[in-house]
Amino acid sequence: MLRLTRAFEFVATHAVPDGSCSLFRHPGPHRHLWRVVLTLVAYPHERAAAAVFAPFAADLTEEFQGRCLNDVLPDLPTTAQLCRHLYDVAQGHYWDRVVALRVYETPQLWIDYGRE
Repeated sequence: MLRLTRAFEFVATHAVPDGSCSLFRHPGPHRHLWRVVLTLVAYPHERAAAAVFAPFAADLTEEFQGRCLNDVLPDLPTTAQLCRHLYDVAQGHYWDRVVALRVYETPQLWIDYGRE
């Protein structure tokens, strides 16, 4: 299977009430540079790989850039919840082409969601 992968970044805040954020051990709002890596099934005939990811990139910018995740996500704004939400957004654009989605909370900590 051919795979096409692209990384995205956005800045957003969140506050986890129990202080369980791995970067800051306090419950108050704080900012992260979130990194999202999306992998799709690639088709050999695709020529403009960057264009394939344009709809997802636009959603990230519109929905998350500079926002507070507490105001955007329906559940507790953890990295795991963000990853699951973004996987669903990607599936809305690419259906069965989504292989995996990874969200980095820090360069050393990430969550993966995808096919088994």
